[in-house]
Amino acid sequence: MSLSTLSCVLESTPEFQRLRALVNKNEVRTRLQVLPNGIPLALASIAKGTSAPILVVTAQPDDSRKLYGQVSLWLDSPESILHFPESDTLPFERLVTDPETEQERIRVLGRLASKSPECARETGSSLIITSISGITQETIGREVFDNNCHTIVSD
Repeated sequence: MSLSTLSCVLESTPEFQRLRALVNKNEVRTRLQVLPNGIPLALASIAKGTSAPILVVTAQPDDSRKLYGQVSLWLDSPESILHFPESDTLPFERLVTDPETEQERIRVLGRLASKSPECARETGSSLIITSISGITQETIGREVFDNNCHTIVSD
């Protein structure tokens, strides 16, 4: 069961409608103060009605995974949010990274690239949750990524 039906109470308030209008203006930055237990509901409600991409960065990797799970409960379609995970290896460690983590990172980058003006495909996702270590780790250069993306169309 999705908790999204409860979010209509928050979305009906004039303050929330003003906040959503501010978020939809790409050039405007705004701050929002929310009690810790209300963060998942607030993020899900904002993401539902906005076309602007929203990046949420947490301090710890565990916090980003937990927040991703909590926000997913508040949405009708949990696939509309993305989790940009971090690899568990240290920068100069000689270990092979987890293929699932790398695949998920590339999937998120692909969804972001599809929102760029060069690509006409619209994905509908606007909320990306990650941690500081997740956002600071390199995955692949933009030029290499763009040159190696191919669309397969079946007839």
